Amino acid sequence: MLRKMLGLVAILGISSILVGCGADCQSTCEDGQEDGDCFDQLDGDKIDCESYCEAVEDVAAEDNADCEDKLDEYIDCLNDSDHICDAATDECDDEGDDLTQCIVEFCTEHSSNDSCEAIVDAAS
Repeated sequence: MLRKMLGLVAILGISSILVGCGADCQSTCEDGQEDGDCFDQLDGDKIDCESYCEAVEDVAAEDNADCEDKLDEYIDCLNDSDHICDAATDECDDEGDDLTQCIVEFCTEHSSNDSCEAIVDAAS
């Protein structure tokens, strides 16, 4: 279980770029894959944008996760940039860190949540 949570932290740290409710997460993910390699899984393959976004959006929408505002702020920041991959580690870094922290806190407390498990599965 701890190994899964550590994997989740690493995955979210690398690819939290993929999430978003206000904007279309899947489109943002796919645009990022075209922009660079910032959406690669830990093994180098491309993340399945549809599965990953669905899982992250589900977690963010959980009543006791309270991550939706953070998710919207992050995706809005990414979509306002010229290069999504650069923005993820530069001007949108704080928003990404806030979202990652929110999701990790929720998934640590709710490790059997199907969406938390799907995040790990989609990105690994």
